[in-house]
Amino acid sequence: HDVKNLFISDGSQFTSSSAANPTLTIVALAIRQAEYIAREMQAQRI
Repeated sequence: HDVKNLFISDGSQFTSSSAANPTLTIVALAIRQAEYIAREMQAQRI
């Protein structure tokens, strides 16, 4: 929370492992994050 505009797009955001492979979840979150960053950049907020 101390670093402005820092986005993490990998498996390190999960604090524990699960029974299923998280690859698709990580990809989905990365795509969602990229869309958010694109909108914010277009609005010149970042």
